[in-house]
Amino acid sequence: MTAPSRTRRLLALAAALVSTVALVSIVLSYPKEVADPVLGSDWKCTHTAFLTSCIQVAPAPVRQSLRAGSFALLEVVIRA
Repeated sequence: MTAPSRTRRLLALAAALVSTVALVSIVLSYPKEVADPVLGSDWKCTHTAFLTSCIQVAPAPVRQSLRAGSFALLEVVIRA
């Protein structure tokens, strides 16, 4: 009767080990934002376990909607 008990203990130990390794890998691979004062505020940097990557963030261009342009054109036509 000792064999099933040993097998269960080994399976439980293996499951605990696999779970621990999975949890550690998830925690280490989750990107964290870091500030880099050398690059300035135009850059967004993230850091994972072994890698730091940065991308340049440009402000979104200001777009005028078609409706705003249409109403402005309509006002010009009405005033003329």
